[in-house]
Amino acid sequence: MWNDNAPDAAPDSGPTDSRPPLPAPGAWRRYFARTLDLLLWGFVVGLAAGVLNTATGTHLLHFGGNRLVATTLAELSLLPIVLFIDAAVCAACGNSVGKALLGVRVTEPDGTRPSFRRYLRRNVSLWARGLAFGVPIARQLTMLISALTLSRGGTTAWDAALGFRVVRERCTVGHYAIAVALLVVLSAAGALANFPHRHPFRVVPLERNAVGIGHGKSLQSSNGALLPIRADDGASRIGNA
Repeated sequence: MWNDNAPDAAPDSGPTDSRPPLPAPGAWRRYFARTLDLLLWGFVVGLAAGVLNTATGTHLLHFGGNRLVATTLAELSLLPIVLFIDAAVCAACGNSVGKALLGVRVTEPDGTRPSFRRYLRRNVSLWARGLAFGVPIARQLTMLISALTLSRGGTTAWDAALGFRVVRERCTVGHYAIAVALLVVLSAAGALANFPHRHPFRVVPLERNAVGIGHGKSLQSSNGALLPIRADDGASRIGNA
C-alpha cells in the first residue's frame, strides 16, 4: 500500500568527488602561472605592435638610445597592458591560460567568478604591491616579500586587502607538459626579440678618396670594409674595396 507519510527520496545529485580538497597553491606555483600569463600576453601585444608598426610606420613600444634602457622602458610600458588583458580574459573565461594549466584559480570569498572590475582592481594592486610597477630590482624585492608573506600568512597583501581567494585545482601531467613547452617557447621568443641583430651589409655614402673612387654608395660589411657599388650598362656589380 502506498504510504503518503513516507519521506521523499533524496534527490540524485550525481557523482561527487570524494577526494580530499587540495591545499592552497604555493608561491612557486603562483609565480610560474603568473609568469606564463605575462609572457603569453606580452608576446601577443608585442606581435600586434610589430605588425602595426610595419603597416603604418609607427614605433609603438620602440625606444631609442641604449639597448638596455630601451628594453626596460618597453617592458614598463607593456606590463599594464598585459595585466589589463589578463583581467579581461579571466573575467570572460573564468581563468587565465597559465593559471588553468598549473591548477590555480582566483575566486570571490563565496567561490564565484570575479567580475572584470574586481579582477582589474586585483591586477592594479598586484602591479603596485607585487610587481613594483615593473621597476627592475624593486620588482624582485617586492616579489620576494610577497612570497614570504604568502608562506607565512597563506595569502598576499593584495588578495587580503580586496578579499580574494586563490584555490588549487587538479591538473594532469599533460597540463604541466603544455605549460613547460609554452614557457620555453615564449622565453626563447623573447630572448630572440631582444638579441642585438647585426646586419652583414648596410648602405653608406661613398666619398671620393685618394685612389679616385667617385661619389656614390657602397656596402659596408660587419667588419667595417667598404664594398663600392658600380653601375655598368644598368647592372650593379660589387667590387672589393
